[in-house]
Amino acid sequence: MKIKYDTTLIGGFDHHGRPIIVALDESLFIKVNDQQIWVIGGIETKYQKIRLTTTQSRDMQTLEKFVNDNFMEGTHFTHDGWTGYNFLSNNINYSHESHNHGNGDFGEGYHSTSHIESLWANLKKILTRLYGILPGNNFNLFIKEVEFLYNIREKIKKKL
Repeated sequence: MKIKYDTTLIGGFDHHGRPIIVALDESLFIKVNDQQIWVIGGIETKYQKIRLTTTQSRDMQTLEKFVNDNFMEGTHFTHDGWTGYNFLSNNINYSHESHNHGNGDFGEGYHSTSHIESLWANLKKILTRLYGILPGNNFNLFIKEVEFLYNIREKIKKKL
């Protein structure tokens, strides 16, 4: 069975012309002395496709590049209100909503940020069980493998 790594943009509009909702978030995975490795991710809350990348920063420029490189125009983002997402307010290609986690607002249903928060928790648990610690060397390769396997899991189930 040959399965190709899919690098196409996700999000955009569904077959009814409605924006596809993507939960955006970033999570600190590794912090050693002054070095930090963040994972930035987006998950289609209905169709369950993901895009992940590692970075040393979660500033506005990094988040904007991640969004532009991975998501189609028309995508509707839901996020936790981190100031790094402020670029979405002035971007005509996307719509967005923020949920203040400090006030207990995580959104509901497909508009919830719980999808991406759950992904972080599961990913950290799996990686620490496999390796004892989160692997620092070639960490981006581990994250890309997770993205690939997550996105093809239905194809694999159908072949089995």
